[in-house]
Amino acid sequence: MVVDLKERSVGGGRGIAIDYLATNPANRTVAHGVKNVGISLIAVAVMRSFERRCAGRIWLESLAGAEGFYESLGMIKQARISKDGNAIYVLDPEAAKQLLEEIRQKGIVAS
Repeated sequence: MVVDLKERSVGGGRGIAIDYLATNPANRTVAHGVKNVGISLIAVAVMRSFERRCAGRIWLESLAGAEGFYESLGMIKQARISKDGNAIYVLDPEAAKQLLEEIRQKGIVAS
């Protein structure tokens, strides 16, 4: 994951951008492998957003195959698309708080 900590306008406030996020689900099987990698990376970005006083707001461009994942995290698909033709997703402060609480309760991240 590559995160741009430079604040930008995100969903009516200031936020940070995830410039690049990739995991490889093919490397995981039921018998072994790391689980919750994508959600853990998103959680780190949300925590960094809080640290930067951006209230958990994050912004990213989604490849077509990942849109369902971002929507499952409470991210909101924007009406506009990126210059590269990708969907744009935003996580607002309330959804950010809720997401962190849920993944802490599940033991995915500790802080």
